[in-house]
Parts: sequence; structure tokens; C-alpha cells
Amino acid sequence: MKGPVKSKESNAENDLKAEDYKCLFESTLNAMVVFDPEVDNFILCNAAACNLFGYGRKEDFKYSSLADISPEYQPDGKLSASEVKKIVDRILNGESLEGRWLFKRKGGDEFFARVNLMLVHLLNKPLIFADIKDETEEAHIEAELRDNMNSLDVAVNGTGVGLWDWDIENGNLILNDNWFDMLGFTRKDFEKRYKKFGFNTFADSVHPDDMIKVEEKLKSHYAGEIDFYRVEIRMRTASNDWKWILAAGKVSEWEDDKPRRMVGIHTDIDYRVRMEDKLKEAIYKAEESDRLKTAFLANMSHEIRTPMNGIIGFMDLMISPESTEKQRKEYSEIIKNNSRQLLDIVNDIMDMSKIEAGQVEIIESVVNIKGLLKRVNTQFSNALHKGVKMILNTDVKGIGENIMSDQAKLYQVFSNLISNASKFTQEGEISIGYSLEGEMLKFYVKDTGEGIGKEHHKAIFERFNQIDLQLSRPKGGTGLGLSICKAYIEKMGGNIWFESTKGKGSIFYFTVPYKPVDYIKSKVIDLAPDSTGKKQDGIVLVVEDELYNYLFAEYVLKVRGYSVIHSDTGSKAIEYIRLYPEISMVIMDIRLPDITGYEATKEIKMIRPELPVVALTALALSGDRESALEAGCDDYLKKPITKEKLIESVSFYLG
Repeated sequence: MKGPVKSKESNAENDLKAEDYKCLFESTLNAMVVFDPEVDNFILCNAAACNLFGYGRKEDFKYSSLADISPEYQPDGKLSASEVKKIVDRILNGESLEGRWLFKRKGGDEFFARVNLMLVHLLNKPLIFADIKDETEEAHIEAELRDNMNSLDVAVNGTGVGLWDWDIENGNLILNDNWFDMLGFTRKDFEKRYKKFGFNTFADSVHPDDMIKVEEKLKSHYAGEIDFYRVEIRMRTASNDWKWILAAGKVSEWEDDKPRRMVGIHTDIDYRVRMEDKLKEAIYKAEESDRLKTAFLANMSHEIRTPMNGIIGFMDLMISPESTEKQRKEYSEIIKNNSRQLLDIVNDIMDMSKIEAGQVEIIESVVNIKGLLKRVNTQFSNALHKGVKMILNTDVKGIGENIMSDQAKLYQVFSNLISNASKFTQEGEISIGYSLEGEMLKFYVKDTGEGIGKEHHKAIFERFNQIDLQLSRPKGGTGLGLSICKAYIEKMGGNIWFESTKGKGSIFYFTVPYKPVDYIKSKVIDLAPDSTGKKQDGIVLVVEDELYNYLFAEYVLKVRGYSVIHSDTGSKAIEYIRLYPEISMVIMDIRLPDITGYEATKEIKMIRPELPVVALTALALSGDRESALEAGCDDYLKKPITKEKLIESVSFYLG
């Protein structure tokens, strides 16, 4: 096998006669050899190769095979001869390979070297050229570093701290198991991706935005501007999320004022960073809430003073002897409108106070959907701007008319949404309707008004928020309406959202659970003025100790054709129920001079369980409505009560 090599050797040397190539081949510090796979021999070598492998003469080395300069087994336990054959086949197929190999000197000593292999064509045949660099010292240093890392790893294993040791000069990176564990990986996961660990092993896992910080901090540390490299970064985890890591380290070895080696740690700070973010968000929200409340209170000062000014001013004009009867009627209407505006403001503030205190309760009863929407339509149709038309869409097939829900809160949500729509719609239309989507009823209020700019969409449901307070003041309002709507709808188990484009109108949607009920035909209340003058059947007992409150109720009900009986105490009311079975309904004030309205109602219900009793109170505190219903009241009204509300309530029960 070794005999014919000499002739091939001389031919190969002839191919290298060119002085430049020969000089380069012989003078390089790295060992260089040319291997002929056909005869399994080296046919060329330089002096550095002879020295590296312990051969005194080139002739002795050139007659060696790859097996002669390799131990029987490589460090991974594989046979060197088998691995050599695989490598040779790959090179002959056109691959160029680079890697670390365990060699054996002539005397038997083993050492690691870095080998670059490539295919060359000499002597009109394929040969393998090898550039071999001794890495004995590097291997010893790496082994020592690994031992040190293992020792340190044992010490910090329970702490969860990741350790890293970076050979900057050679690019090698040593990592402990914790480094991988904190990202949800194993060491084997990374070994499958990287032939060796280097800076890119770390950099590939860092968020691109954070790599800029890493490079800046390293540069500052190398320049001596900071004693320690320290940076908070996001690294990708096995679940493809980002985790916050504190990377810290220091250059431990320098060479000619250049960093040669750096060691450091990785610490999992994800929980801390996220808690800090939540704290910052909470602080921001608190500050924003304070800012909005301050703006809200300033706006409330304006909103409350405006109707108060109208009430006080026109009351003075009403009692002026110079005013005519016609003027007094006009002033009376103005005072009434301003009073309602003031009441709306107070109601909004009271509702928001309950929401913030967590005192909102959902009181479900049978609600006739079409009846509810007709009431809303009737209330607002005559209050819109002259060029605005109200459209009611209730022709929905396959949906029961009666559901279980909180009628009062549904009515308030519709009122708030339509009130907002009317303020910002000068012409066109406002339409309301509903549909069934799965197990939810979806209602909508659509307008063709000014619309809402995209920049305001995010804050539209925030408490105390008005879109541009300065611009919205002429429109009026507390800025609480939409946040109240959101709180009520979510409390009922639904959602509220909207779509809007500036200048193209808005559409607000909200959903509530669809709970259909079989119910005897509901009374659909028509609030349109009674122009027929038809006599209404029914006797109403008004239990009220305040004379003017009674007189108001008496006047309103008698105009509608009802008969009215007055009682100023609870005890007297109970006696009237015993004496007059023809009484059709009771309006019961809660605060009475002898017993409470609740107590009186319980007694009345024992006498006549079917008799409708509507509670009336000026307190409007949390739990009042619940207490009234528990006492047996059929409904609950808050003072001050308007003519329309009173008629609506009585009409519901008496027709």
C-alpha cells in the first residue's frame, strides 16, 4: 500500500514548484498536509506538520495514514477509523468541513486540533487538503473553565442563576444548565441548533430591540466607562414568549488593552418587571383618574350652575309684576326644563357613586322588549332637533317579546345613548332596534351625527370623560353617561361597544343575556298625550305626608281621569284598604310620620296580595329598591317624580 507513493510524491512536488506556493506551504505556522484517499496516505506535508505530530523526517510522516495519527476512539466513543471514512466520503462529494479532532502524536500523546478540510485537484486526481491548528492549550483552558463552571454551578444550582463564561477572542461561550432552564429549554435543545456555543447562541434569543442596549452596554464596559456590564433584556422562551432577564458581567481577562474573556450571570426578573409595569399602570390610572375628576368637578361647577342660573333667574321674572301671563307660562316651561337638566346631573352623580362603591344591584323582572323601545321612542321623538327623525325597528322575527332583565337599567342605558346621539345629531336620523345573536340580545342606537374621531375611541367609556371638555360644554352633560352604561351592561352580563368615524355618525351596540319568559300579555305603555279625553278607570290611594307632593299627584292623575284618595299616614292607608275594596292601586311614600312605607305595604299585601303598590322615596340610597321589593312593593320610583313618570307607572298597572 505504501510502495507506489514515491512517484506520486515527486509528481505532486513538481506541481508545487512555483516559488510562491512552495514558500507559503512551507513557512506557515499551521500544519498542512495533502492526503490521497485512494492509497490512504499523506503525500505532502510541511515542516510544521512533522513537528506537530512528532516526526523527524517528512518521509516518515508522509507514509502515514489518518488512522496512524488518530487514537482508536474519539471523545464521543466513536471509532476514529469509521468517522474518518465518513469524513473522506463527504469531502470527495464536494463538501468543505471544519471542526475539532482528537489526534495522536508519534509517541502516543493525544491532543486536540482545529482542522479545515477541502477537496483539491493535483496530479489529475482528487486529493484532500488539510490545515491543522493545535488547540491543546485552548482545550486545557476550556476544560479548566468547564471545571470551574461546574464547581460554581453546584454552588448556585439552587438559586436559579444562569452562569456564562465567554471567550471573546475565540468566540466560545460556556453556559450552565440554569441558563437554559430559565428560558424553558434544555441544553440538548440548544446543542441541536448550534455546533458550538458562541455569542450568537445568546444574541439569537434576545429581542431585536434589546440587542441595541446589549451592544451599547458592552461597548461602554470595554471602554472603561462603566465597571460592570448590566442590562435588562427580553429573551425568547421555549413557549415563544418573551421573558425579562437581567444580564450582568465583567471582563476578567485583558490582552493588549483588548477584552479576552468575560464572565457573568443571567437572573430571571420577569415577575419583578411585570409587577413594576402593573404598578406604573396603576399609578398612571390613579393620576389620570385624579386629573379626570378634577376636570369633571370643574365641569360640574359649570353644568350645575347653568340650570340653577336658569331656575333662579326665571323664578325672579315669574314673580315680577311686570311679567304677562304669557311670559309666565314661557318662564314656567324654562324652569321645568332646567330643573330636569339639574335632576339628570344629580342622578348621574348618584349612579356613579353607587358604581364606585360597588353597590349596584341587578333587579330582574319581566321586560317587554317592544314596549320598552316604544317608551324610549315616545320620550325622545319630540325632543330631537327639528331636522332629526327617530326610527324604531322592532319587527324582529323568532324572538319572544318578554325577557327577564333589569328594566330600569335597560331604560337608562337607552336614555343615555339616545341623549348622547341627539346632542351631536343636528339633522338626519337616530334609529334604535335589536336582534338575537346566539344567547344574547343585541341592541343598537345609530345616528347620522358628528361621529367620534379615532383618537377618542379608547377613552370613550372612561369615567369623568368628555370628548374635548371645552368643545362639548355647549352640548351639556356630566361625562358620566357612557361609563354608567358600561357598568350597568357588564353587571347584567353583557358588553357594550361602538363604531364611529368622524363626520359619518356613530352606532353603539350593547348586549344582555336573552332570558325569554312566558308571560300574560304585557301592557305596552304609550306615553303619547291622551287627546281622546277618554275616562280612565281606577282609584289610586296616594299615601304622602307632604301636602304639596300629594297635590301634585292628585292634579296629574285627575287630569288623566283617575279618582284619587289621600292618606297622610301608613296606619290610615291600611284602614282605607280594609274599607274600600274598589281601590285599584297604591302610591306609597316610604318616610311616613307613624310607620314606614315598607311596614304599611306588608300589611296591605296581607289584606290584598294582588293590589299594585308603587314605592316612592326621596332618599334613592343603595338598597332602597331592594327593600321596597322585599316588602312587597311592585315597583319603585325616585323623587322628584315627573308627570310623565307618574302617568307611566299608573298606566302600567291600571291601563
